[in-house]
Amino acid sequence: MLARLHKTQHGVRIPSIVHTRGGAQWLSPLADSGADALGLDWTCDLALARQLVGNCVALQGNLDPAVLLADEASIRREVRRTLQTFGPPAAGFGHVFNLGQGISPATSPEAVAVLVDAVHHYSRVAEVCMLDPTFDFDKMLCFSLYSTANAMVRDYAEPLKRRGVTYPQLLVMAGLWGQG
Repeated sequence: MLARLHKTQHGVRIPSIVHTRGGAQWLSPLADSGADALGLDWTCDLALARQLVGNCVALQGNLDPAVLLADEASIRREVRRTLQTFGPPAAGFGHVFNLGQGISPATSPEAVAVLVDAVHHYSRVAEVCMLDPTFDFDKMLCFSLYSTANAMVRDYAEPLKRRGVTYPQLLVMAGLWGQG
């Protein structure tokens, strides 16, 4: 089937992702299928999947969607665990963070926002720190400041948008007004 897919459109390469539900037992042959990435459902062990496919393809997934029904701390913990399980990306072959299969209608938009924020937060951490299970992000001042800055930008975004101003522009204007 992959051989019949168009690999380019108007000279632009189109990447392909193969996803099978419950397909962990087929990961090695799927990695040789010509796909650029393999989508993993939440039942697949991410570390084992990476070991099986090596650096042949990128991996996508595989947070259990039920995690989004939990509290904020649990969502953040599971995001961090998933990223740590994948480990550092190899040149050209990384990890696309995603749910391992669908999303429950009972999932709140706030839980999804926590998930996205946690993925961004933990993805920006140096690989060495991320691989150390004893590393505590929450005790680092810079990550507390980063999280607070993100919250401020998020809270001010809509009112500023209505006025045609971005948060960085507001900061510059406040600094200039303070000097005047």
